[in-house]
Amino acid sequence: DGCGTDLAQVRQLLDRGRPVVLALFVSGAFTAAAAWLRTGTEIILPDDGEPIDRQRGHAVVAVGYGSFGSEDLILIRNSWGPAWGGDGHAWLRQPYLSRRLFGGFSISEGDGDVLQSDAGGIDARARVG
Repeated sequence: DGCGTDLAQVRQLLDRGRPVVLALFVSGAFTAAAAWLRTGTEIILPDDGEPIDRQRGHAVVAVGYGSFGSEDLILIRNSWGPAWGGDGHAWLRQPYLSRRLFGGFSISEGDGDVLQSDAGGIDARARVG
């Protein structure tokens, strides 16, 4: 399903057991471990207010959502390995995502070996070998 920048739709897709790929412009705080809030084993990235740098586009996978106090959060898995965040995961605050998110989609498995992206309506056959 295409969800664009609709965080409510991201949560709905996660409720249906479907991880969501998020395209966002990351900030310095995304890579600056010293700025992260650590609560137990969980990492929450700050909404740093940095200007958007359109040269810093990155994709992550939303794998959950929750709240910390009165703040809404989305749990992401990053592709940079277990040294980033908490074992490769971190919570992003909704204000951070709302400002920086420029697209999102989920991928579902179709009939047989057809993989389809609901975002583009394009089917692609999975090929092995």
